[in-house]
Amino acid sequence: MLSGGEKQRIALARLIYHRPKYAILDECTSAVSVDVEGHLYSHMKSIGITLITVSHRETLWKYHEYLMRFYGDQQYEFIHMPEEKKLGYFAPPALLVQNDSSGGAASD
Repeated sequence: MLSGGEKQRIALARLIYHRPKYAILDECTSAVSVDVEGHLYSHMKSIGITLITVSHRETLWKYHEYLMRFYGDQQYEFIHMPEEKKLGYFAPPALLVQNDSSGGAASD
């Protein structure tokens, strides 16, 4: 029986072998290490595969040009990937909260 990470590696090996023009990847590296993930994404980009990724891992942001973020059922934003995100600079969660003038906290 294969582990989750082994299954993901095999699926990505098949993807690389077939070299599609586009690949939609949904949490495809959740069970592999960040360094393996980096090698896979770098190689897929180097052979010309356009990557559309659904992931909670911010470490994947540097491999993409655009970011689409959903907020609830009907709100979303589609923007160019901020340069600091592509370089791997991620703000700690505590820095994403700012105080409003009434003394409460407001999340960005």
